Amino acid sequence: MGKIKDWLLDTGGPTSNESNSNRRDQSPSTEWRQGIAIVDNGKIITFIDSSFANIFGYEGRNEVLELDLDSLYPQGEIGRLDGEVIPQLEEGEIWEGKATGLKKDEERFNHGLAISKITDNELVWKVKEPFPGQENPQPLMGIEEQISKLRQGLSRLQKLTNEGEILRQTLEVLQDIIDFDFSAIQIVEGGIHVAKSNLDGEEFYRIGEGLAQLTLERGKTLRGENLYGYREFDPRRELFHSFISAPIGDLGVVQVISKDVNNFTQGDADLLQILTDHLRERLSRVKLEGALKTKAIHDHLTGLYNRHYLTEVLAKEVERADRYNHEISFLMVDVNHFKDVNDSYSHAVGDQVLTEIGSLLRDNVRGPDIVFRYGGDEFLILLPETGEGSEAVIERLQTEMEKWNEENDLVDIPLTLAMGAAKFNPKEDLTVEETIGKADRSMYEDKKNN
Repeated sequence: MGKIKDWLLDTGGPTSNESNSNRRDQSPSTEWRQGIAIVDNGKIITFIDSSFANIFGYEGRNEVLELDLDSLYPQGEIGRLDGEVIPQLEEGEIWEGKATGLKKDEERFNHGLAISKITDNELVWKVKEPFPGQENPQPLMGIEEQISKLRQGLSRLQKLTNEGEILRQTLEVLQDIIDFDFSAIQIVEGGIHVAKSNLDGEEFYRIGEGLAQLTLERGKTLRGENLYGYREFDPRRELFHSFISAPIGDLGVVQVISKDVNNFTQGDADLLQILTDHLRERLSRVKLEGALKTKAIHDHLTGLYNRHYLTEVLAKEVERADRYNHEISFLMVDVNHFKDVNDSYSHAVGDQVLTEIGSLLRDNVRGPDIVFRYGGDEFLILLPETGEGSEAVIERLQTEMEKWNEENDLVDIPLTLAMGAAKFNPKEDLTVEETIGKADRSMYEDKKNN
């Protein structure tokens, strides 16, 4: 990849008057630099952009992360803000004014300050300072509505538990807080997943290519004035100009692109990074909760559903059977001579046998049918909307078990399946639990004959 302008790789953005002449947050006569941080309720800085660090005289973000505000302000000043301003803020409300900061070398300086409460535990702390030699900063303008909409969007985001809904909601929040023409989210998960793109079905940059890949490699938000000017990125269309590309941790990227040159401000990039940080946290939590749920309802050995999940499934299937007047068949299955496997080989080999038989059962039932490990070497198959169809399933499973005996390289002991079926009819007096008991008794009768 060719050399890219230094400012492109810096979330602080360009610093020349010419580069910033169209920025929406600039006044015609004064050039400002802005920095943004997120502060928790212990006054600890949990996020900053590079401009924030530079304004306070630090060389990089890592020098400021995890510091408390007492390190950046004189005692009297932080006391004033902590005592008079912050406690009065309601969620979504913004305070704007001036403050005296403390640089790394302990030099005091005046700057504009906007504080917004985005959650009960987080503040956005935005500073605004003129470049050296220019007049004192004026109060920040134009960010109130963006932060308010961001806060509302993050609140909605926290309530969602489905990954697709979370991604769609994220793009809706983007549309509320940033002015752009095209947008896309790409997630790294065995390939590319674009939640939404309004570019006639095209993608901007696939993971592993151009701007998207550089964003992941750098692990930081990139902003530029004219994408078509960077041949290293091989833009898809000439109408692609200014852009922001933000990483979702290592999960993927969010990209917004404008038809206009220099459409995005540093404030836009800061807000997008805040949004993607929350998106990463939400997606990670949903994935974790999904993994925990999967673990809770699956048998750890065979991967089949466990008996705990059976209770949940039964309630739904019985309700459906009653509503649509459908029957449910239950097939109880036990492995004949399985004890001989454990005694003659080992319990480890026995576990392998159970795993393979579980797969055999799962692979030889219909799509709607559900296979459970009921306990030990017993399995239960639930066959919705099935009347007499269980006989065909029994015959097929017997045939497949015979093949397994011929082909397996685990044991030489011939194994067969004892099976018993029972049918639940919502119009009859027999309960679903009694029906399963009936299938169980039928299975034991079959077992006696083997």
